Amino acid sequence: MPVRRWGWLAGDLLASAILALTGLAGLANGPTDLREAETYLQRVVGVSVIVYGVSGLLAAFGLWLRARWTLPVMVIWGAGGTLAATTASVAYSPEVVSWWQAALGGLAAAAISGAVIWYAARSWRR
Repeated sequence: MPVRRWGWLAGDLLASAILALTGLAGLANGPTDLREAETYLQRVVGVSVIVYGVSGLLAAFGLWLRARWTLPVMVIWGAGGTLAATTASVAYSPEVVSWWQAALGGLAAAAISGAVIWYAARSWRR
């Protein structure tokens, strides 16, 4: 039984680290992205980066509290991160990146955020 407890603790630490680090990165980069945006798509990226920044930090805090509101905040974090990952490459270098490559990046972001959300939902049932 103690080994299982350590496994959950490691999972909580990893999920919290992903949420907190992406949250800090979003808050550090989002305002600059939004302020320096030249196109509509770049403004979308800036807003989505701010969204995943704020929601990532809130979700990391809520994960440790085991608060009921954490899961919807994590879904917002995942949506913001996926939107930013999908649109950023096309917004900043459309001549180099095609939409299918951007979609592949979005799928990778969705898989990572989906895994974190899945883990959190499972960890509350233990």
